[in-house]
Amino acid sequence: MIEEIPVLKIGPILMVTIQTDLHDRLAEELQSALLEKLGATGASSVLIDITAMQIVDSFIGRVLSETARMARIMNGTSAAGIRLQSKLIGYWDQGRRAS
Repeated sequence: MIEEIPVLKIGPILMVTIQTDLHDRLAEELQSALLEKLGATGASSVLIDITAMQIVDSFIGRVLSETARMARIMNGTSAAGIRLQSKLIGYWDQGRRAS
């Protein structure tokens, strides 16, 4: 099964709506595709919508954060949407998972 998350250009904005749980490889592929399209189109902004994701682990969170920083460096502004029910996991303190 081929997995791909579309990167859409709407006016000066690149928009990504993540409607599936990301695994590590897919997150890295999304980062690469988004930054490549940002460079090719000259879009001024990037919107990453993660409201449909149930869980954002520490690796996915870091990849999304790095993607936003890289977009800013490439002259784009960035924003990410998240709902309050989403959880950031992966922080471990003395063997216990913090939520």
